[in-house]
Amino acid sequence: MSLVNPGTENAPLTVSVSGKAVTVSLATNGSGAITSTAAQVVAAVNGSPDTAKLLTASTYRGNAGAGVVAAAAVTSLTDNLNAPASASRDPFQMKVLRIGKHRDGSKVGVFLYCQEHAREWVTPLVCVESAERLLRNYAKDPNTRKIVDDLDIFILPVVNPDGTHYSMYDFNMQRRNMTNHCPASNADPGRRNSWGVDLNRNFSVGSVFDGYVGAWATNRISDTFAGPAELSEPEARNEVWLVDTFPNIKLSMNTHSYGGYFMWPPGAYKAEGREVLPRVDQGTEAYFWTASDYILSRVQEYRGTAIWPAAPDR
Repeated sequence: MSLVNPGTENAPLTVSVSGKAVTVSLATNGSGAITSTAAQVVAAVNGSPDTAKLLTASTYRGNAGAGVVAAAAVTSLTDNLNAPASASRDPFQMKVLRIGKHRDGSKVGVFLYCQEHAREWVTPLVCVESAERLLRNYAKDPNTRKIVDDLDIFILPVVNPDGTHYSMYDFNMQRRNMTNHCPASNADPGRRNSWGVDLNRNFSVGSVFDGYVGAWATNRISDTFAGPAELSEPEARNEVWLVDTFPNIKLSMNTHSYGGYFMWPPGAYKAEGREVLPRVDQGTEAYFWTASDYILSRVQEYRGTAIWPAAPDR
């Protein structure tokens, strides 16, 4: 992008695009002096359909932009990411593994998904290794064979790929995705560690938009920002699309690597009267407790570590 002084009198402010190069020809007065303000340049850039395909302009952190700009040589814009060029900047295509002897919807479906939170690096390995063990052990382990024969298993190793790349290469504590919903005061790349939505709280059941406390924040720079609306994020919509498209999915497990808990819903409540989401029936809750007792006992037996079973109330 370049800001050009046309060197003529009473020149208008114009924007032109050639390939990926944007040239702003600044306005001048009768003496040939530049008169374009930062706010005017921003409006011109954003008002150009061709330029809008390449970039979005804004004044610096909400500044009014009343000052006159100076001509500037070509400036190469950057995504400010430290990831190598081999890491794609394009939108990610989400891919789900489907494992089962009968993958036609006739068997109960289970959905295992990992890494909604970008900084929880180990979780996709759990998903991928689970898939690998189901396939590798099928021929020699009767229990594995029964699982694969009797279930339709869907595994999504990484829910949040852009946040994951940012966490691995730029800011290891990144929790959210990288969608920038921030106002101008926090929207520039220097504040990119404040961007993103907590995908774990962007759904339409028990959401903060319905008054539930467990859905957490509406503050756009909070690490638990639930998004500007329910299902605003494509990552969350991907998960909803999957379970809507394959209605045989009856059970799901969201795998995280923080807290040491084995939890199940309901996990949110309204502060006034501590009104919780509708509880599951007694038989289903008994099933959760029985399953957790079995799973956590096996974890303790194998690893010598304890995890607390809990039906969370927050």
